[in-house]
Amino acid sequence: MKKTIANFIQSDKGIIIAFIVIIFFSTWAYMSYTTPIVTDIKYSWEGIKYQAGNYEYEELINIEVTGVYTKIRSSGDSVFKGEIVVNGEMSQGYGDDGNEYAFNDETNHNIIHWESFIGDLYIGDTFKEISIDILEPIVGFNYNDGWIISAPADNRSKAVEISNRIIQKLHKDVLIK
Repeated sequence: MKKTIANFIQSDKGIIIAFIVIIFFSTWAYMSYTTPIVTDIKYSWEGIKYQAGNYEYEELINIEVTGVYTKIRSSGDSVFKGEIVVNGEMSQGYGDDGNEYAFNDETNHNIIHWESFIGDLYIGDTFKEISIDILEPIVGFNYNDGWIISAPADNRSKAVEISNRIIQKLHKDVLIK
């Protein structure tokens, strides 16, 4: 039996079949590695707006995220195409329709703007959590007393926990209080 298998593998037919199997598995591995992961997103959360360092202030905020999230396996980068609505105000992104947001895997971050404010948007895995640093005109933002929105959260301590977890991917030395 072993001799028959060895003879078949060494034959022209065996070499052709082995070559076909190698090509098939190589193609399958390549396609698995490069095919993006596409996820439909539809979240409606209550979030908290708070000021870093001010333990007394928290404001309930409604946030809706609806669209398609695409993660590119080979690079880890991702693109969200859809709507991000904070307290009824839709954000402006990039792209032809103004509703595209690109995220680098190393930072999970993008600039986002509404009519009333501009912010740094940070996302957790497949948009399951978000945190937005609100940039103040002229002074910008700092983590000692800046305004932040985080969701999903129903209190300030949960909002701070979310912010620290996802913002530290870019700013490793930041600890919001």
